[in-house]
Amino acid sequence: MCATQILLTFFLLFIGSENLSGTIPSELGLLTELMDLNLAINNLSGEVPVSLSNISTLNEVYLYWNDLTGSMEHFCTNNKEYIYLSADCFGRHKKNKTGIECSCCDACSP
Repeated sequence: MCATQILLTFFLLFIGSENLSGTIPSELGLLTELMDLNLAINNLSGEVPVSLSNISTLNEVYLYWNDLTGSMEHFCTNNKEYIYLSADCFGRHKKNKTGIECSCCDACSP
């Protein structure tokens, strides 16, 4: 079994509170069996990859307390209901007026 086949069988990816920085790699969208993604409470920046919203098994997404920007509307328009969907809708730091646009998020952490 090659490494790619192994990666495609992840169901839960919890890397919260690990002081991660950088952007969320679009390759996470290759985890086609992923059900729960938790990248909360890190220092991630940039936009949330569209590829994540294409994972049909994904039910829970925790992205709050990061410095993400842009839109997560692709999660809202994919005809899928999530158990939980959260992000920093106004940015993590009060001085940072940017954040995520997400009309269907369950929780927004200012």
